[in-house]
Amino acid sequence: MYTKKFSKNKTKENLELMKTWRNRATLLRRRAIKEYWNAISIDMNNNPRKFYNTFTPFLNSKTKDNSAISLNIRGVIQQDQGLVAQEFTNYFCSICI
Repeated sequence: MYTKKFSKNKTKENLELMKTWRNRATLLRRRAIKEYWNAISIDMNNNPRKFYNTFTPFLNSKTKDNSAISLNIRGVIQQDQGLVAQEFTNYFCSICI
């Protein structure tokens, strides 16, 4: 409501109201999610299927993962994951010495 009000009339007062209520809504949303996940976790022994169905999308994904790491090695962008892994190994081993 206050976002619409601010978009129509951009005053400092409307901006402050929008920020205040946006932050309040975010807080309430986070609390609700935390309470829901906590309730699902507590009820895990009674209803394991619901627990599994709730948490599986966050733990396991059958979709193709495009999280390849690109790294600039001596001015050349490398996408070969073997070379990237070797460069990270060399870097972190040299820090430990």
